[in-house]
Amino acid sequence: MLGHADKNRELGFSLPVPWLAVRDSFANHKVTTIESLNKPMWGGRWRLYDNNHLAVFRQGPNSKDLVLLKLAGADKLDSLNKLRQEVTGVWIQEAAPVELSGGVSETAHGICNSSKGRIPAYCTPTLLDFNYPDNDHWTWKRFFDPKSVQPGCLGFRIPPRENKHVPLSYWDDMELALANRPDLKRRLALGEPGAVVRGPQVAVGFLENRHVWPAHLPVLKGEPVLLGQDGGLTPATIIGQTIGGMLRINAALPCARGGMRQHYEKSVIPWIKRNCFWLLDKPELIRGCYDPSFPDDESDSDRNPLMEIQAQLGGHWQPGPVDWEPRRELLLSSFGLTVPQEFRPALMIDAVDGDPLVQALSTRWHYPMDHDGIATSDKPKQPNHPWEDLGSAYCYWLYIAVPELRAERTAFGGGNDDRLHEHD
Repeated sequence: MLGHADKNRELGFSLPVPWLAVRDSFANHKVTTIESLNKPMWGGRWRLYDNNHLAVFRQGPNSKDLVLLKLAGADKLDSLNKLRQEVTGVWIQEAAPVELSGGVSETAHGICNSSKGRIPAYCTPTLLDFNYPDNDHWTWKRFFDPKSVQPGCLGFRIPPRENKHVPLSYWDDMELALANRPDLKRRLALGEPGAVVRGPQVAVGFLENRHVWPAHLPVLKGEPVLLGQDGGLTPATIIGQTIGGMLRINAALPCARGGMRQHYEKSVIPWIKRNCFWLLDKPELIRGCYDPSFPDDESDSDRNPLMEIQAQLGGHWQPGPVDWEPRRELLLSSFGLTVPQEFRPALMIDAVDGDPLVQALSTRWHYPMDHDGIATSDKPKQPNHPWEDLGSAYCYWLYIAVPELRAERTAFGGGNDDRLHEHD
């Protein structure tokens, strides 16, 4: 910023140069940005005003101000509106999520960029800094993914082990400590995009290097196909089979937003046609477990998810567990199951079509936590789409896949709600 201001002065543009410094919240500015501006290395040249919302840099008592730095958060709707300021440059800190930071959204990034260009300057840059994000986060796609990198964007990756002040043994110890967490190892030790921990993991015991099949898992013809179905405005479907003691997850299909009809027409049915087209002629091989919050007394199929599923796919369907506790027991027990007499994990998830579930179970399905990293609830964080939907759909899948793991019948409703629904 100071070099940019010097260049503006050299070329005859006016001073001071206004910049906007954005973080996920202003509270995090207090513990990072403001603390850095007050460090002795600056010699007191950064002065803070407006209750620390404005920082001004001046080289000396008789010189002009060079930079006006406006500090803002981007965690609320009214905060986003405050990003609409006339500035020359934008600095977005921790643009990608970290353990105790939600990151800055692509929407906020766009609003910031729209605030530039009205003040004459030799250039109007936007700078972003962040730790390695998830590989589907907008920062990675915009700057580093060859398939979607944006024109005019330039990314600089700081490789691991580059800092000469950090002993090499530190990196060796980290790789060893994360041997069972390849998702975190990629990000924290190898300098690659990877899952970001946002809270305590719900799926305790899930290990990517044990429970993910490294190639495509085909659907075996003639064998029953099991579906776990979550509902709501962001439905999710888990498709798999139980073969020889193995729990084979062939696909995890989330829906960004839409009803059950759209989800099945655009996602589930096309997947079945590509991978097990024969299933559409044999509905007797389909067994499903659905979200018990589904209405089952509506005559209008547009408003009745179960009727919509039966109309499009057929099969035998039953409601899943109502309470979280029995679902959690199913979930945690599934990771310790082994193939009989082989002692290898029973659960295997397709590495490609099942990847959304892998991401959910690895880190993205989590419990809410406070700024001290302590879980604030014994139920998963909501809303957290599509990860909570995928996790719930997996629990419903387990309910029919491994009936021996079910808790007492009363925990799953019972009575008329425990009947089978059949479509011929």
